[in-house]
Amino acid sequence: MPALKINLGTISTVMAGYPQVARSALSSLLEEDNRVTSPAIGLRSISNDGGIDFSKLDSVYTPQSEGWLKKMAESTVQAGDLIVAARGSSGKAGVVTSKQSEPILCTNNVLLIRANPDLADPSYLQAYLQQLYTDPNQEKLRRGVLGQWSITRSDLEQLEIDLPPLAEQKRIAIAFNAIHEARRAALAVSDHYGSLLENLRTQFFKSKTLP
Repeated sequence: MPALKINLGTISTVMAGYPQVARSALSSLLEEDNRVTSPAIGLRSISNDGGIDFSKLDSVYTPQSEGWLKKMAESTVQAGDLIVAARGSSGKAGVVTSKQSEPILCTNNVLLIRANPDLADPSYLQAYLQQLYTDPNQEKLRRGVLGQWSITRSDLEQLEIDLPPLAEQKRIAIAFNAIHEARRAALAVSDHYGSLLENLRTQFFKSKTLP
């Protein structure tokens, strides 16, 4: 069966994030009201290998009105959610692979895509969107004189994508995930090599002093 041409918003819910709190202002805000901020995934939380680094979370304003609390409950990050860069110079997308122990939101520098699991595989959508980021013809998603990414929720909802059958999506996703895993392994080896090299330098050279 050939791939369908379909708008992303037809097979998923796209959600915008919340205003980010500058890290310099975070401590003073927490002193005033420890309920005013919540941890959130931002641009720096999306790793270059397609994962989410939960050690690099940002913070967002979370007003305590009933309406806001309902909205936050709906947009709390879930396993299977796809988080994509909405702005910046480098396009990144990462899939949340597991349930988190505390509620986590998203900043307004990223967009959350929650796919209908009966129609779309989030890892396939991740691979599809990452190739979109590398497409020089995606002029409409680059705005401003510097050609930075500036993607709105409406942009993604109206984005026409190729959607093969679910089994084919999963097959494609497995292939891309294998590449990501290989990259993570290579980086781990590189980091270990660097650590060993530094230990040897310290042991044989840095302890030596000139007469």
